[in-house]
Parts: sequence; C-alpha cells; structure tokens
Amino acid sequence: TFDLNQWPLADRMRVYIRKDTFAQIWDYGVAATEMAEAIDPYAKNIRQMTPDLTFGQGQLNRPHQITIGSDGLLYVADSINHRIAVFDQEGQLVRTIGKYGSAPQTDVLNEPWGVGVAPDGTIDVADTWNSRIAQYTAEGSFIKTWGYEGTGIATDPLAFWAPRAIAVDPQGLMY
Repeated sequence: TFDLNQWPLADRMRVYIRKDTFAQIWDYGVAATEMAEAIDPYAKNIRQMTPDLTFGQGQLNRPHQITIGSDGLLYVADSINHRIAVFDQEGQLVRTIGKYGSAPQTDVLNEPWGVGVAPDGTIDVADTWNSRIAQYTAEGSFIKTWGYEGTGIATDPLAFWAPRAIAVDPQGLMY
C-alpha cells in the first residue's frame, strides 16, 4: 500500500533540504505550514559581466583549458576535435596542432583537456585519454610524448590516469 502509515521505510528515511531551496521546489500542498521566502543567498555576489571578445564559435568542440603564450597567442585545448587550436588576440584561428589517434602512436592526441606554453614557446598538452603528456615546438611540430596509463601514484611519476590540466611556470617547470 502507498499509505505512509503502512509503509515500513517511512521512519528510516530522511531528506534534508535547505529552506530557501525547499520553498522553490516544493509545490505539492503537503508541506509544513511555514515556508521560507525563496532568497538566493549568493545573489549579492553576482556581478554581470560583458566579455570583451568571444571567439571559436563553430570551430571548437568542448574546449577545456586556455592559456596565453609569450607570443600573445591564445592556446585552447579543443577536446572533441582532438587538437590544440591557436587563436590571435582578435580571435582569429591561426593554426591547429595535433590530430586524433591512440597511444602508442606518438604524433596524435585523444581528447586533450589541458595545454600549457613554456617561456621558450614549447607547447605541452595533457593528452587525456592517451594518459600522457605530448610536447610540440612553438611552430606546432611534434617533439615527444612521455608517460603512460597508470594509477598516478607518487611512487611512479610517469604513470598518469587521464591527465586533465597542465601549467607551465615562468621558469619552464611543468605542473
């Protein structure tokens, strides 16, 4: 039966919902007699912003990380297109780096999520589903890959499990 008095689980199940959220979603007429006013506690921190530039419409497919190189170009990890898309400061596509493929092939990417550019212009890519890092010259020519699929535990620093981001500091150290 669907009568709550007869349902054996009724006294063992609990759901806790914030009062302001509860007031927004509960409209079944069986609620408590006192409802909290629906107030967004974060509204005072919202600031509307207008972008100076939007770019990549129709060219990017699920972009993840973006970085600016010392050359002033914008490098975008264009994940589903399996490449790095490079844009100028006006948002015009300059070139793309990489193509789809699976390890152990070397000059390929499989859903890159992260990109970093070293001070010398070298481009480092978190090649997510190949579980490795790929490196390209500033012009986009393949250099090398390192790493392999693993658990990513500290005892084996080259064992990656789907790396998703990368950063390069001003000294060229990669994180």
